[in-house]
Amino acid sequence: MKSIRNLAIRMLTRREHSKHELQQKLVAKGFSLDLVLQVLHMLEQENLLSDIRFAEMFVRTRASHGFGPVRIKAELNEYGVADEIIKSAVFAEGYDWLTLAKKARSKKFGSKIPCDLSAKLQQQRYLHYKGFDFDIIKEIIDNEE
Repeated sequence: MKSIRNLAIRMLTRREHSKHELQQKLVAKGFSLDLVLQVLHMLEQENLLSDIRFAEMFVRTRASHGFGPVRIKAELNEYGVADEIIKSAVFAEGYDWLTLAKKARSKKFGSKIPCDLSAKLQQQRYLHYKGFDFDIIKEIIDNEE
């Protein structure tokens, strides 16, 4: 039990992990699921493991790299974070997703808004890939001239 706890703590000192992610890593190392769940519960009780803290860190990092709320929510879902925690982290931080989308677009394509359909579609696809929703994309591409 002590070795699994020490391994989990070493992983958590490098960066935040979701409970689900840490569980998968520890089981992959050969520890039994029951033992892993016990250790993770203890770590949560000691506030060394927190899905809320993980989600806040993840949103902050991904938003700073130009990713939008749709993609961030999908990625957090893959990490096994609960929906209410995801919503809270994505929207409670007060991110201005429109401004972040504008920065992502201008970083990739420059400040000039495209006039031709082909270039508009290319930029729309890019912003969609980055995880911005249709309303934000439409506002940026169609309304900024």
